[in-house]
Amino acid sequence: MPDFREPPQSEVCRIPLLRGSVNSGRIAAGGAKNTGAEEVCMDVRQEVPVKSFSIAAYLCRVVSGRGRYLVMRRSTPYLKGTWQMVSGAVEAGESGWGAVLREIEEETGLVPERFYSADILEQFYRPDIDCVVLVPVFVGFLEADREVWLSWEHDAFEWIGVEQADRYLLFENQRSAIRDIERRFVQEAPNELLHIDTNRAG
Repeated sequence: MPDFREPPQSEVCRIPLLRGSVNSGRIAAGGAKNTGAEEVCMDVRQEVPVKSFSIAAYLCRVVSGRGRYLVMRRSTPYLKGTWQMVSGAVEAGESGWGAVLREIEEETGLVPERFYSADILEQFYRPDIDCVVLVPVFVGFLEADREVWLSWEHDAFEWIGVEQADRYLLFENQRSAIRDIERRFVQEAPNELLHIDTNRAG
């Protein structure tokens, strides 16, 4: 018979919350800020883990002022037949951006001339490992048309525009990322604070 008893207190995580209005302009006696809010607690008995162990990269060629993005069709059993950007796992001792450059070369044979953090995360829930996955997104620019050498993981590739993202990409995270990159890195000048110097060690 299922056990519906309350778990022991040691198994409960109490998270403080604030309830009521906040008055940020009043200071109570003794120097403490009077928020006008009552502190309450929420019992959390089990957390869904949040993990970040993989990366995603969008390779872009700018043609007539518009971005063309490399997508590849998977040939492996996992997500077979779906189109995707460069992606992969971060290996032991590797930085996130170092993993991106390795995966780009392994999956396409390409090396980007300019390389940025896209300053966005793809996020989704994976039921097979019961966790929320956060994937940092990067963008690499190629200044000229280059020959693509596919790895065993893919069997076809295309250079697509933003308007084709809905047709090729299965997940909204990916379609949204391409639209965001087009706006902030192609139609506008990239924020150079996001530039990654690939010559440095790391």
